[in-house]
Amino acid sequence: KTSITENMLYLSGSTKSLGSVDDGTTQSDFLEVEKQRGISVRSSLTSFYWKDCKINLVDTPGHVDFSADVERVLQVIDAAVLVISAIEGVQAHTDTIWNALQERQIPVIIFVNKIDRAGVYLDGMLAELETELTKQYVLLQEVVEEGTNNVNLKALDIYASDTNVEKIANVNDEILELFLEDNEISKETLDKAFRQAIVQSNLYPILFGAAKLQLGINVLLNQIIHFLPAPKQDTEQDLSALIYNTYHDAKQGKLLYVRIFEGKLKVRELIKNVSKNIEEKITKVQLALANNYQSIESAEAGDIVVISGLPEASTNDVLGCTSKRIPQAVSLNTSLLTVQVRRRQRLSRLG
Repeated sequence: KTSITENMLYLSGSTKSLGSVDDGTTQSDFLEVEKQRGISVRSSLTSFYWKDCKINLVDTPGHVDFSADVERVLQVIDAAVLVISAIEGVQAHTDTIWNALQERQIPVIIFVNKIDRAGVYLDGMLAELETELTKQYVLLQEVVEEGTNNVNLKALDIYASDTNVEKIANVNDEILELFLEDNEISKETLDKAFRQAIVQSNLYPILFGAAKLQLGINVLLNQIIHFLPAPKQDTEQDLSALIYNTYHDAKQGKLLYVRIFEGKLKVRELIKNVSKNIEEKITKVQLALANNYQSIESAEAGDIVVISGLPEASTNDVLGCTSKRIPQAVSLNTSLLTVQVRRRQRLSRLG
């Protein structure tokens, strides 16, 4: 996932060079432990533009040990790209995350990575995906010479396939009626229906790629802005935002990662912390580019930003006012072991 994020930043022009997980030079994995281990241990927020469309991308940890971070992120995203390894296939934690996405009805694009690796058998992987996750998918590409460095991708005319049209018809009454009456259905009509089915979590497009070879990332970006929904921008409502993560930066101190669901917030504004029932003043609002930040004066519904100046605020606090737009937390795993730490009392001796 981190390599995919790195490719996106590079292709969008946000970075001038392509970072490497192996070399510890990626933008999103910037903690020392992440560089040393080559894995993500905390989510990172990255904002960039692709074809004049702003994308807020949250790269989450893939390891089950860091599920708590993923749980918080699931509260603030509008859509997801579920990355599956063409070699390892559907793993236990993949299934856990998939169920959480289903529970929240979050639209998903499935991206099968590492199709260049020796030993890849995509037919078997897709069969596993059907058994473990869903049969309601549509392949957008054909993979040629899988499992080699010469692997490449061929775009499919998805609406020329009766199977795909039937899948769309099964979740769209208008298309079903046209299909049963054997009427000609335009590609524009099918595309609109397909996009609606994706947004409603009824169908899932599948794309392929090899991040190491920079293969398939362009298409992934194009399909993200084509198929996945934009956030609802209720800017006229009162502010309603959720702090989904807290990070202590060596230079800036306490940073709060905030998703705005309704309204607006701006620098030097006094806002109410509903969870703590106090008011505090925002001193800084920033856009995040991994471990780099860009100061802005204000942000509005749909934005994910980093704010400073709220010393009493903490993760999961609601700012402004409560709203039905803020989803309930999703639990990915039940702890098998819990530990409680208590301060030892020092007793004084009498005598």
